[in-house]
Order: sequence, then structure tokens, then C-alpha cells
Amino acid sequence: MPALRVDDLVTHFINNRETATRQGRPASSVYLRDLNGRLGRFAGAFQCDVADVTGPMIEQWLNDEKQIGRNRCNTQRLIRTLFKWAQKRGCLKAGPLPTEN
Repeated sequence: MPALRVDDLVTHFINNRETATRQGRPASSVYLRDLNGRLGRFAGAFQCDVADVTGPMIEQWLNDEKQIGRNRCNTQRLIRTLFKWAQKRGCLKAGPLPTEN
């Protein structure tokens, strides 16, 4: 499995969502704006290979971003979705995700 940087994964994921979601339709502009904002900040903070990202690193970043409550949960959900998407496409090895406790 070749190395894949977080920013490249985020770009591929968002580009995929622009054309089709699980329902087969393009994502809404609101959802795409949310993806670009949350995952864009995530990609900016993690200038490394996806496989090198750990749960504690994500937790520290969320704390540094001062994300709490619903905002924190929504960001974690999108990161988990991103990682699951990467696993399904063979970009990340199968197994527990760093976002799972």
C-alpha cells in the first residue's frame, strides 16, 4: 500500500463527494462547505502520511482547536468518515481507526 498524505486523501475524498455520495447524488453545497472547512483544517494540521496519524494526535489537535461539544463530535465524525472511506478504497489498512476509543 503506497503512502498517502492526509492532504491528498482529503482532496480525493472531497472530490469524490462532489460527484456522488452513498445515495449516488452529488453532495449538497452545505455539506461540501462543511467538509472543506473541517477537513481542510485537519489536512493543514497533519502534514504527514495518513497511516502515521494516531488517536492521541487527533485528540491533541481537537484540543488545540478548542473544539468542544457538538462541534467536536461533528469534526470527529467527518474524520472517521474520511478514514473509513480510505480503508474501503485500500488507501489505509483495515483495522481500528485512530478516531475509535
